[in-house]
Amino acid sequence: MDLARPRRLDEDTVPFRKSIAGNDLFDQAVEEQDPTLAAVLAETLALVGADPEQLSLDQLGTVLPEVERRLRLLMHAESARSAIMRLRRIVLGWED
Repeated sequence: MDLARPRRLDEDTVPFRKSIAGNDLFDQAVEEQDPTLAAVLAETLALVGADPEQLSLDQLGTVLPEVERRLRLLMHAESARSAIMRLRRIVLGWED
C-alpha cells in the first residue's frame, strides 16, 4: 500500500448498484437489492437491445424469465426468490 496517500474506501468506491444508470423503472427494480440484480438485469437487457435508461415495462416482462434463470445460478436460493418476487410485483403493479 502506498503510504504517501492513505486510502479512504468511502471516497474511492461507488456502490455497484449506483454505477448503472437507469430510468425510474430500472431504479425501482434494483433499489435496495443485491448488486448482482442490477448487473444481471443490465446484461440481460443488452441481449435484447434494451437499455436501463430506456427500460419499458414490456421489456422488463420479456426478460424476466432469463433474469430469473441467471439469478438462480448466481445467488443463494432465498435471495434469488426474493429478488424475482419483487420484480414480478413491479411488473404487475407498475403504472405509467
